[in-house]
Amino acid sequence: MRTAAPEGTVRTGPAARAVRARCRGQRRLFGGNRGQSLTELALILPLFLVIALGAIDLGRFYYSYVTVTNSARSGAAFAAQSPANSTDLPGITSAALQEVSGLSASPTVTASTGSDASGATYVRVTVQHTYSTLFDLPGLPASVDLERTVQMRVAP
Repeated sequence: MRTAAPEGTVRTGPAARAVRARCRGQRRLFGGNRGQSLTELALILPLFLVIALGAIDLGRFYYSYVTVTNSARSGAAFAAQSPANSTDLPGITSAALQEVSGLSASPTVTASTGSDASGATYVRVTVQHTYSTLFDLPGLPASVDLERTVQMRVAP
């Protein structure tokens, strides 16, 4: 009856040498695994780059969305301070555009006033911006129109 060699010991003898020789011969015959890592990298790198570039564009899109939203809020907050401010379109536009930084193009700001069912005056500020992607990725549009509208009651 044969017993297993203790862990960590190297078998020697004719059978062990034959197994090692056969393994060396197979490595020479099939080329070993020297190019395996390079092949795996070549297969996975394009997919990784598409995911990374998509993540960059998604982050830029979210930044633009938040900036447009904050810009509309800022313009509406300025206009809601008094009835005089609610009709001051240059002031509303200026207040809205102060929030815009880092966008590729300046957004369009429009404002309108009205009365709700209870007779209170409100102001509605709309900010429009066209977001353009940095990279043309398959299945995604090259540009997206962002539009945010904020409505606030004007202080008496």
